Amino acid sequence: MRSVNVLDEVCEKEIPLYGNKAKNLWLMKKNGINIPATLAVKCPAAWGMDVTKEDVCQEIENSVKDHFSISEELIVRSSFQKEDTQETSMAGVFESVRVKSYEQVKSAACQVLDSAGKDWRNMGIIIQPYIDCDFSGIMFSVSPYDTGKNIVIEFADTSCSRLVKGDITPDLYVKNRGWIRENPGYVSESVIRDLTDSEERLRKLLNANVDVEFCVSEETIIFL
Repeated sequence: MRSVNVLDEVCEKEIPLYGNKAKNLWLMKKNGINIPATLAVKCPAAWGMDVTKEDVCQEIENSVKDHFSISEELIVRSSFQKEDTQETSMAGVFESVRVKSYEQVKSAACQVLDSAGKDWRNMGIIIQPYIDCDFSGIMFSVSPYDTGKNIVIEFADTSCSRLVKGDITPDLYVKNRGWIRENPGYVSESVIRDLTDSEERLRKLLNANVDVEFCVSEETIIFL
């Protein structure tokens, strides 16, 4: 199999070579959970000892041209081997880069690889359409703020990448407690219910506490 592939077409034996975020998305997709169309890139360590960053990033650019329309905005995201594991999410540690043309893809891919420093060979990459959503968020099985066991959901009426990087203060919802501070008004009760219902399913599927990004467009939840 090639080193850059449509996520759906990667076999179970090969998926660990694409990094942990790609593996989690692959599991979600195989189990009917809504995710965007995704192009997945193997960690360079699986390409061969002589591969260079230039080789990897050029191949990513070529593959994007084959799989995505020139008019689509995309986001190039990290899928590090130790990212989104049972031990740590490493949220905000690595780069996610929004691109608006084919010409920006190669630079964006190199930027994501560079964010792993000397461990760049263990950095898989995923490329997805950039979704212009109504709002976005991050859902946690266990509170990242204290030792509470309740599901915590961070919401923001902007892109999830800004939330992950800590650029904005989220609106917080805690299961069994409700909104912290005040109801921001842009999140419906049905979306909250669907998210909290999804948490148990995702936790069992991934065999780990959930720390998952999502966006919402016209009341439809898309996990990222």
